[in-house]
Amino acid sequence: MGLELRYPWALRATLSASLLSDPVVLSASLALRDSLGSEPLGLDLALDVRFVANERISLGLSTTLGWTLDALRFPSASLGLRAVYTLEPSTEQQIAALSRLSWQGQELRWSWGLEFSGRLP
Repeated sequence: MGLELRYPWALRATLSASLLSDPVVLSASLALRDSLGSEPLGLDLALDVRFVANERISLGLSTTLGWTLDALRFPSASLGLRAVYTLEPSTEQQIAALSRLSWQGQELRWSWGLEFSGRLP
């Protein structure tokens, strides 16, 4: 369970669950989002599958479906793929390549990127 308050003011309540069955990690979450007046209430469902090949390499596939509780808005969906390589396990430094296909209404977008994360030595 999670509760998040952001600025500009928005509120998000999340319920999530995970299942670990070596070497696969499954997770799902359901979130209710409220922009506190500027946007209608929304509901998001996310599903993730991650395959951990070894201590350095993992692959993930994620999908998200989003609905607003307003009949005039289109639902949204996305499908993402992420490949992660751990450079240094002791500092958790990782480099990731990601790609995402997103859809809302008649608009289809593709995005990609590289990400570096981890603790500094």
